[in-house]
Amino acid sequence: MPELITVPELAARLDELVRLRRARRDRPGGAERPPEEARLLTGNIPTWWADPEVRGLVVSLHGRQTVDKALEQIRGQVGDRAPSRSSMHRVWQRLSRAAGAPSRRIRTA
Repeated sequence: MPELITVPELAARLDELVRLRRARRDRPGGAERPPEEARLLTGNIPTWWADPEVRGLVVSLHGRQTVDKALEQIRGQVGDRAPSRSSMHRVWQRLSRAAGAPSRRIRTA
């Protein structure tokens, strides 16, 4: 059974992974990241992740509202700094995977 963690703990882990990824990129030989956390770093980190207010809103609304309703609320608070729907959804998928939520895809044999 996967370890259950809170959303703030997950956000802190992702921040640490971003730091490790940058350290690895900036130094030859770089820093090693924990293998169990490596799956969170697949793909690019969105530019809005560096904005603490936007990141906090996206993380705090994860799992509480639909993407569309959350995005509407975020746009009301931060305006043009709000992420795109697809970018926010990709981050929510990462957060769900990291928290151990099962995939919603139906697999057929």
